[in-house]
Amino acid sequence: MATTDNPNWPVRQPPKVGSYVVGNYDSTQDPQQAYHATPYCWAVQTTYHGPTDTKGSRITADLSDRPGRKRHTHAYDYSLDGSPNHVEAAFEFMRRHVLESGKDAQLACMASTERGFLFVFI
Repeated sequence: MATTDNPNWPVRQPPKVGSYVVGNYDSTQDPQQAYHATPYCWAVQTTYHGPTDTKGSRITADLSDRPGRKRHTHAYDYSLDGSPNHVEAAFEFMRRHVLESGKDAQLACMASTERGFLFVFI
């Protein structure tokens, strides 16, 4: 929508079809440069598991592209709400499986899923 009757509303331009922006490069430029301008990231998926006869509630965290390959099980802390438990599980996964190798990462964004959350660290 490029026009509006209200002068106080921002004018939005239609998105370019078939183009995208990565880092400081857009898709009309060299794809090799766009690839190298993009930081590496880790996507950690957390899933809530309810209590059983022998185990209490828990949250598992693993890499979203390789579920189960490296997994961390985090005991559910009932003193916290649901979301902070998922955050704790994701950070503990990163501490144990990624940051121990000397790499550095920070939480960039998160999104809820059907059974938990997806956390993206860069």
